[in-house]
Amino acid sequence: MSVLFDHAIKEKYNTMKINDPLIFVKNAIDWDAFTTLLNDLYHNDTDNGGRPNAPVKTMVKVVFLQSMFNMVDEQVEVLIKNRIYEQNATSNEWMSH
Repeated sequence: MSVLFDHAIKEKYNTMKINDPLIFVKNAIDWDAFTTLLNDLYHNDTDNGGRPNAPVKTMVKVVFLQSMFNMVDEQVEVLIKNRIYEQNATSNEWMSH
C-alpha cells in the first residue's frame, strides 16, 4: 500500500510541475538578486539573543506569496507548512526555520 501511495504522490508532484503557476514564477524570477539588493538592510542580531533570521530570499518569497494570495503572516505560514505547492515555490527553506 505504501508503494501505491508513494507513486500517487510522485504523480501529483509531476502534474504540479506542469500546471502550477508558482513553478513558473519560481523559475522566472531571479530570487538571488533580491538577496544582493536587501542583504545590507537585513541584519541578524542573534548575538543579542533571539532566534536567527530566515534567509533574505526566503522572506522575499514569503512576502510574494502573501501579496499573491492576499494573506497575513499567520495564513501564509499555515499555507506553506501544509501545501506541497507552496513548499516547492519557497524551496522548503521556510520549513527549516
